[in-house]
Amino acid sequence: LRVRIDGRTAPEAAAAAVAEQDATVRVVGGTQTLGNWDPKRSPQLTRASVEGGVSIWEGALDDGAVSPGTEFKYCVLVMSKHQYHWENAQAHRMPSPTDAVALHDFNGAAPSSAPAHSAPARDDWASLKSDAERELSAEGALDCWIPWKHGDSGGGGAAPRSIFHAFHWPFGEVRKHLKDLRERGFDAVQISPAQ
Repeated sequence: LRVRIDGRTAPEAAAAAVAEQDATVRVVGGTQTLGNWDPKRSPQLTRASVEGGVSIWEGALDDGAVSPGTEFKYCVLVMSKHQYHWENAQAHRMPSPTDAVALHDFNGAAPSSAPAHSAPARDDWASLKSDAERELSAEGALDCWIPWKHGDSGGGGAAPRSIFHAFHWPFGEVRKHLKDLRERGFDAVQISPAQ
């Protein structure tokens, strides 16, 4: 695995990755090998080069340690300051052992292998699963459909891994930002209870 951390796209992470002596870049995911989303327990990469405000980090996992297609993100961890600088981009997918080594950009565009998420046509909203969703759709209150499910997990969907906390945000403001939040890799939005 290789990742470039550039100060133009990730200024805080790049500054930490270059300047902090104990900074490490971690490969973090939802498996035991990848630390179960805990950077302190996940594998770390080695700083390969630094030039200006750009650093390149690389490393390898044992063959078969993580299944191809497993989602992961990079995190710059500064242990002495308890700082975590997470990628804002969508999660990457673990390559297969036969894939060429790609250079990922920290906070870069979503990988081309990321699954496409498409909204159902408005006519298909009758297929919504919950009674509450069908009721909101009939009243015209549900006018934005954002599927939060990742990948090909099938079934009822796993618990969200990255939750955006929009406490005290007006509902209309949350609705305006849903697509942007999804593009930034958030799996769910937690809002304040309606009063």
